[in-house]
Amino acid sequence: MFITKVILSFLGVLGAGAVGAALFWWGVVRPLAYVLRNAPVRDRTVYLLLFGSSIASLCLLDLAGTDNKEVATTVLTAVLGLCFAITVAMLCNALAAPKPPDALPVPTKQTESPAPAVSVELEHIASRQAKEPSVLLRKDWHEALHVPMYPRELYRLACRVKGVSSMSDPELLPTFFTEEAAALLSEMPNRFWFWTILGWAASRHHGSSERIGAEDVQAAIDGQHKLLSATFELSQDVGGLTPVEAGVRVAAGVLLVRERGAASSLPLELILNPICQAR
Repeated sequence: MFITKVILSFLGVLGAGAVGAALFWWGVVRPLAYVLRNAPVRDRTVYLLLFGSSIASLCLLDLAGTDNKEVATTVLTAVLGLCFAITVAMLCNALAAPKPPDALPVPTKQTESPAPAVSVELEHIASRQAKEPSVLLRKDWHEALHVPMYPRELYRLACRVKGVSSMSDPELLPTFFTEEAAALLSEMPNRFWFWTILGWAASRHHGSSERIGAEDVQAAIDGQHKLLSATFELSQDVGGLTPVEAGVRVAAGVLLVRERGAASSLPLELILNPICQAR
């Protein structure tokens, strides 16, 4: 019986000690450690200074040997209460703050999206140029092409392709087109049709790193010929057209107005667009 009581007492003391230690660990040590670990540096510094100064004050009171137990008790209670209040406040702030991730994700190497194909940029430039008012107003006129018609953005694109800082005018078209293709483009009757055919040829060349060939330019010309032939009888003689029919064809670009020169009695004449000629 005695042994049983001793064992039970020992187990009771052991259990009470374990429970007390667990409560102390989970209720005091871990929250305080969490606060000191997650609180901002400024809060941790202030807390440690207050806690240290409070302990120092208690030590000074004890060394002074004060006989006033009420004063010592009051000071001890105030210091412990202050430390407890600060701990609770810092714990609440730490819990409210977003918890930092345990491990930062390893950044993966981003694959750069490929730059648009040169032919795509070329098509966009041609499309914008064909819509320029100065180009559209001369759509129905037959006129020689001239180098200053090239926009600045085309020069920049050509320099980027070649890896140079500047480029002369004769080098511009050969940067994007073969000699045969450039020759076909130079035969266009005006700037509108030049940019239109250039844009169509570039659109057929998407995805290729080679220069645009004569077959692409010819295919663009044939495509425009087919498109216009679906609406107009291209083989009809110009002299047999009524003024209204001629006017409609001029507006559509099937017929072009060409200057004959000052020596001619009729300074202007209507000619068939070379794109619309029989092939």
